[in-house]
Amino acid sequence: MKRILSIALALFIAATTTVISQSQIDKAKDLIKQKKYDEAIAVSQSYLQSNARDENGWLILAKA
Repeated sequence: MKRILSIALALFIAATTTVISQSQIDKAKDLIKQKKYDEAIAVSQSYLQSNARDENGWLILAKA
């Protein structure tokens, strides 16, 4: 029972971090559309601190 609970907890944590990270990318895209480039850069850099290998994050940073 403890093992199942720990696996379920690990899956939940992985899913929530993915959702949070994706919302940061979406926020940066929206800021670029609003021509708020400095804010988009800050959000992109914050995202890339925890997701350094994400190509999409680097692309958004380059666009900003």
